[in-house]
Amino acid sequence: MMEGLAFQADKALLDTVFDGVAVIDLKTLRVSLANQAAANILGFASADDMVGAEPLKYIPPEERERVTALLADVMSGVCFREGTEVKIHDKRGKYMWIMARGVKLPANGNSLLLASFRDITAQKIADMAIQEAERRQLELLNISNELILISQDWKIVFANSRFQQAIGLSGEALAGLCILDIVHPDDRRAVA
Repeated sequence: MMEGLAFQADKALLDTVFDGVAVIDLKTLRVSLANQAAANILGFASADDMVGAEPLKYIPPEERERVTALLADVMSGVCFREGTEVKIHDKRGKYMWIMARGVKLPANGNSLLLASFRDITAQKIADMAIQEAERRQLELLNISNELILISQDWKIVFANSRFQQAIGLSGEALAGLCILDIVHPDDRRAVA
């Protein structure tokens, strides 16, 4: 009876947390307890529906090796408190990204993983859109017939391919140089 009350108290406490929280038995790799936030993120009707679920089933093949290595680290006592991004799919098959943290807990001779996670899909999509926009901007700068040089605080941060060809130095060689380093000595005073 007392264990049942403790379980209900633990469950009530978990349901007050905004992040998804799941307790995973490290022997069976099945969920033994979860909160409603976890169920909502992963597409389950309720937290109780998550009990018995196999979290690795929701990891796409390209992520499985990395996640398995993370679980091996947890089993050996390493926790990932700083969080790690993981691509998953929910119960409906919709792909998403989560930021996950976890710590190993001893419990009655078993080892449990206390995992917390949040949906970061919107942020990942926004980051990918920014990266794509930056890639397209660089592509446009590089196909331009104009010589383009971008500097910040007198340091070269970008030179397009046309500029690199004209000066005879690669972008890597130019990066970080002071603009005045590539200006003829007779013209440095006027440029400065």
